[in-house]
Amino acid sequence: MHQATIDAIWNHLKGTDLTLGLSKADLSLLPSTGLAHDHIRIGQETGWLARVPKQSQWERPAQDNLTYQAACFQRVGDTRAGPFMRQVIPVSDALPFGALIVAYVEGRPSVLPDDLPLIAECLAKIHAAPLPQDLAPLEDHKDPVIPALAEIRTQLSYLDKLDLPQEQADWIRSKVHWLATLSWPETSIQTLCGTDTHPGNFLIRGDMAVMVDLEKCLYGNPAIDLAHTSVYTSTTWEQSGTAILTPDQVVDFYETHLELLPPELETALRPWLWPMRWLLYLRAITWCCKYLAEQNRQGSGWSNAKNQASTVDHLTGRTIHYLNAETLSFIETEMAQLRFES
Repeated sequence: MHQATIDAIWNHLKGTDLTLGLSKADLSLLPSTGLAHDHIRIGQETGWLARVPKQSQWERPAQDNLTYQAACFQRVGDTRAGPFMRQVIPVSDALPFGALIVAYVEGRPSVLPDDLPLIAECLAKIHAAPLPQDLAPLEDHKDPVIPALAEIRTQLSYLDKLDLPQEQADWIRSKVHWLATLSWPETSIQTLCGTDTHPGNFLIRGDMAVMVDLEKCLYGNPAIDLAHTSVYTSTTWEQSGTAILTPDQVVDFYETHLELLPPELETALRPWLWPMRWLLYLRAITWCCKYLAEQNRQGSGWSNAKNQASTVDHLTGRTIHYLNAETLSFIETEMAQLRFES
């Protein structure tokens, strides 16, 4: 399967200036760390790689998904917080979801809590970007709550397909119900958001962090990005670099980011920090329900058959861990201890 993907990328690029002096043997598949993409490095010196979707995570048609991802890279690339995109390889029989040629970021994985200030700076570049006159094709989540709750409820439906102890199932259902009845802040905030901002999606290059996984960007409330970077289900997600942040470390990260924003955005954002963190936690936990329910269905985007066994073993272990009683209790305790200044 991977060789067929390399063949397809080579057939599209051969004869162009990008592959000048290269042969197909110079295209190499990078180790897989996730479920959604393959990454093929184009030689060791060109500075480019092919980012090849294996699925459409938001279930868009393949071409729409590719167009969306290209827009994400273009807009974050303009802020210098993410890699530059060079070109789009269209959808074809050989590449059913197409591919993007993007800059290869030479960097190391982020290490928490040490690199949180650099990640805060990277996110601030994204959040402070001017809004374009036309937000399309990126999604417009002017109301950040309604679409997120809809996603959470859809994912919650998979809970019935799992053999989860009643205690955990009741906790998850009760928290989703509580979140739906919460009184949300009245201030309206809309910025460019990375959305999938867990620490594994940042590389550290010199004295800056670069966000490299950009296909889920949208225009919405940036508090969701701060949450996704620092919640337990994100900081313990990767196979390496696991960290459990203390409440003080979480608050320091938030404050570092807020200080880099325009004053009016900082003031408007503060009331959203705590409730959006709960929203992110429940989005993550209910996603675990969906993943476990779908991983053995061959037609699913999360099918085990589409991913390396080591990746499947790791992610299955993580999702099971996030649904156990001890983890849910940890989340409850952490959220009770957090204090964000209003």
